[in-house]
Amino acid sequence: MSDWNTVHLLNSDKFYQDTFPKLRQGLIKQYYRSSFAQVCFLEPTDLKQNRLFSLMQCLDENFIITKDTGHIEDLQPTIEDFNIILPLILFSECAYFAPHFRLGYRLLSHYSKFWRTQSLVEEAFETIRSSRSTKDKVSILASFNSGILNWLSPEDVQICLLDFDNVILTEDSYNFFTSLRRFFEIAAERGLGLVSAVNLPEAVLREASLKISINVEDLDFVNYPLL
Repeated sequence: MSDWNTVHLLNSDKFYQDTFPKLRQGLIKQYYRSSFAQVCFLEPTDLKQNRLFSLMQCLDENFIITKDTGHIEDLQPTIEDFNIILPLILFSECAYFAPHFRLGYRLLSHYSKFWRTQSLVEEAFETIRSSRSTKDKVSILASFNSGILNWLSPEDVQICLLDFDNVILTEDSYNFFTSLRRFFEIAAERGLGLVSAVNLPEAVLREASLKISINVEDLDFVNYPLL
């Protein structure tokens, strides 16, 4: 079965300036010991909590391990716990669960057609559907095919919009890409970035949604119909 993909609004400034530093300072412990752990079906222990905190000290802002942690296989249970709880933290601290855009099971790289190859909009589409890894290092995000996948900065969103006309709209794709463009515009109008996720349980996300969501009157992105 294919993966279920969604795109959400992200306060990038808050993530870099506030949320990420706090994760290193112990915020991840607070969430791991909170009621969110029960929602995630996690079973918190002091040992698991300390391993999560230690892992956080080894990660850069792309969630790539930058320090020697020994055998990566020994970290797999901790990385899995990390990917389970990270969406809850981001959607509580610096991202909006609603409204969101459902990419669904679509493979944008196969579904999209462009007037010009290797364009800015094509690069943006590729980013939101791929991992945060670089050529030389691997991000632990969505390591178990679930969780936060990648993000676009507000600048990336603005640049992508300037090149959106490079998307070839067909009869089958017109409604989808017109709505996706509007979602990019909503982010740009508010100086926000976008964060993509894969296979996120909605029951879990409801617990972590920000109390104040952005009101979008013209389109209901939460229930956008996919053909």
